[in-house]
Amino acid sequence: MWGEVWRGMALAAAALVAMRRSAHAMHIPSADGALDAIPMEPKELMSRLTLWCVLFSISAALHSAEIAITTLYPWKVKEFAEEEGEKSPFRVLNQDITRVLTTILVATTICSIYSAALFTNLAIQLFGAKGLAYATAALTTVTLFFGELMPKALGVNNAEMVARRMVPIINLMAVFLSPIGKGFSWVSKLVLTLMGFKSTHGDAVSEEELRLIVSGAKQSGGIEREEASMVESVLDLQDTKVTKVMRPRTEVVAIESNSTMASLYTIVNETMYSRIPVFEGAIDRIIGVVLSKELLDFIPDPSQLETVAVRERMEPTYFVPETMPVWNVLEEMRKRRLHMAIVVDEYGGTAGIVTLEDIIEEVVGEIYDEEDDDYTVEENYIIANGDGSFNIHGMADLEQVCTALDFPQVTEDDLRDFGTLSGYLCSQAGEIPAVEDVIMVGRYIFTITLADERRVEEVHVQLIDAANALKDGDDAAPNGSSTQGEAGGEGSDEPKVLDKIAH
Repeated sequence: MWGEVWRGMALAAAALVAMRRSAHAMHIPSADGALDAIPMEPKELMSRLTLWCVLFSISAALHSAEIAITTLYPWKVKEFAEEEGEKSPFRVLNQDITRVLTTILVATTICSIYSAALFTNLAIQLFGAKGLAYATAALTTVTLFFGELMPKALGVNNAEMVARRMVPIINLMAVFLSPIGKGFSWVSKLVLTLMGFKSTHGDAVSEEELRLIVSGAKQSGGIEREEASMVESVLDLQDTKVTKVMRPRTEVVAIESNSTMASLYTIVNETMYSRIPVFEGAIDRIIGVVLSKELLDFIPDPSQLETVAVRERMEPTYFVPETMPVWNVLEEMRKRRLHMAIVVDEYGGTAGIVTLEDIIEEVVGEIYDEEDDDYTVEENYIIANGDGSFNIHGMADLEQVCTALDFPQVTEDDLRDFGTLSGYLCSQAGEIPAVEDVIMVGRYIFTITLADERRVEEVHVQLIDAANALKDGDDAAPNGSSTQGEAGGEGSDEPKVLDKIAH
């Protein structure tokens, strides 16, 4: 097949040259008095076309190899190199990828410049003054599709295959071209140094690169989604404030320092907690923590439970500011061999407590003990109804709510500032909403169905379109209600609190 193609090209070239020779022999001038072209032997034309095709093909192949090599993840290259041993083409990439990329750069530059010059010269000889315009249009089209887009698409979609086949060839070319590349590299560094720029060497793998690696491994099936989620959660610990994972002050179970061990026994028996914070006077003055295992010492003589004060058996505790990253808290707790820390606000008051279990749950999800009675409740924090609405517990995780509702109005800052739906709605309303209050955010209407003076307990969530459909079925809105326009309109990002609207 290729022989027929080359023979056809040779015949076409011979015919074209014959036509040009005839025009030249008859001295047919162009508009400016010059001949249109210079006569050329068919063999010379074919040799030049062949040389151009070779140079162009090498350049396209190197472009494909470059994008394939840079697309491969470093950990994947290292894995191939270790599995395949000394003869693996990926061993070169793993050891000295700079040498490979420098060789590609030098080779593609040489091929591109020389092939462009050759093609332009050939076009001018064949078509005269118009050849430059023809060459520019043809080279732009051919280079764009066959020299850039197609090779790079091939390299991206078949990175491993392209790299495996091209690296040995590039490594052979490096024997001749690498010294040239090193020379230019040295000159460029010298020029940058003279201009005041200094080369910086970052981490081997940055956090963003690691996230991309995890994302790529998840998409390719290299790791499970749950495993990828755990890795991403670990990376998030450095940016997550301890307030996101702590147990808030309102849920802290503590004991007064002058209380007896009998009181501690009652609390432990009811809560099954192993560590109880000890305060003096008020919960804002936590002075220590008492372990439930201290009660074991009173088994021989339970009557002493009524005579021994909790302060006599408590241990020192560790305090952390509410702005401290979770990762730093984990490091300090590990160094101090602690399982609990007290979170304090900027005024020194108690904001809450954080335990090792709270931090671990941030990575692996909820952990339930055999004695936990609330696991069935937390599993049903977000309930989808048949009509497209939701019943959501106020303490539901805000990020999980966003996932369930496809709720883009919640920003990254909101996720950092608020851990629960209750906290977010209170922030949007500017106060603690009461029962039957309505908050509109984006496409959703949040109707408070259960709340107390401290927080939102339960919310009914409905799409604005669905709510309007229900309203259209009524002859008139109930007293105290508001129209959609008064509420901010469909798609409005500004929340509104409408007092006591009946649905």
